Amino acid sequence: MRLRDNGKGMPVDAIEKIKNKVGFTEGKINGHGLGLMQVWDMLNANLGKFAISSKQGDGTLIEISFPISLN
Repeated sequence: MRLRDNGKGMPVDAIEKIKNKVGFTEGKINGHGLGLMQVWDMLNANLGKFAISSKQGDGTLIEISFPISLN
């Protein structure tokens, strides 16, 4: 699955935090972020893979994949 937006993009330090599974919120006074820790837990439980790329001023692309189940 690919998710792409055309928003403001993400700074490199935010992408590194996501790739290293470091929880954070950015630009919020209240709230709990995007729920990325729950995404990591679901991916780990189901042998999924996650990739993210972003360019400031040009948006963000997130790719999530899972192996095929032959059950």
